[in-house]
Amino acid sequence: ISGREIGVPVRREGRVAYGLFATLDANELSQLLRSQLSDETSVAAIADADGRIVARTRSPELYIGKPLSAPLAAAVRENPAGAGRFPVYDAPDAYSAWTPVPGTRWTVVLGRPAASVEAALKRSIGALAALLVIVLVASSLFAWLIARRLADVIHAVADAAVAMSEGKPAGAIASRVEEVRTLMQALARASSRLAAAEGERRNAAQEQDRLLEEERR
Repeated sequence: ISGREIGVPVRREGRVAYGLFATLDANELSQLLRSQLSDETSVAAIADADGRIVARTRSPELYIGKPLSAPLAAAVRENPAGAGRFPVYDAPDAYSAWTPVPGTRWTVVLGRPAASVEAALKRSIGALAALLVIVLVASSLFAWLIARRLADVIHAVADAAVAMSEGKPAGAIASRVEEVRTLMQALARASSRLAAAEGERRNAAQEQDRLLEEERR
């Protein structure tokens, strides 16, 4: 699986004339996710509405397209956001937190190795519950922050596509991600071509009306 498409319908006179699509490269999406993760022992992933991995910080070439582990997938289906201990593909169990990407049917999952978490917790039995809560809350918050950043990019691209479908120019997006800038430049060029084509269509219609008027005379 090399990427995921997002698209919006382009309507003319209340009817869908065609669709406008943009492809998000899975590897680039994994790199974007990895850039937000400072702890190399942790792993983060994005799952689609079917629970299949569309991006992953560790070995994405091996796991993109595969489903989440069965226990984690069941928990994600049951609750849109949460945390708990679950198995992962390429490591022992991890404490994982997940949260939806706003405006999409995707979910961001962040996992931290259970061994390292529990080793720290065992140093103080009395603080076990408190530290576990802190780890889960921090993981949930970090997953939410990643989800917000991804949502901003996805929404901005979708807004530009909607603007194009309404005959408006695609607005610029300030982003430090090269792939996002490249995509927006492509949308801007497409917007210009659509505007030119629409202008030619109007001119042709006006010329046809003029010729019909002359024939009536």
